[in-house]
Amino acid sequence: MTTVEIPTEAAQRLASEADRRGITVEALLVELAAGLAETTTATKRRKLTFAGVAASGGDKPARHADRWLAEGFGD
Repeated sequence: MTTVEIPTEAAQRLASEADRRGITVEALLVELAAGLAETTTATKRRKLTFAGVAASGGDKPARHADRWLAEGFGD
């Protein structure tokens, strides 16, 4: 067991929710902590599937766009 100090208002909200569910505050905290662990794990596994979607991989980087436009590209 670990003792955690929290503001009185937060403790009251936890007690109210635990009472509403018919469980102890300790059991409520265990449920909430388990949910956090699942959320954290899911977030770590998330991949940014859109990353690099606009990367052409070509040899014409955008840094040359001003020069190309000055040379008449697109006219």
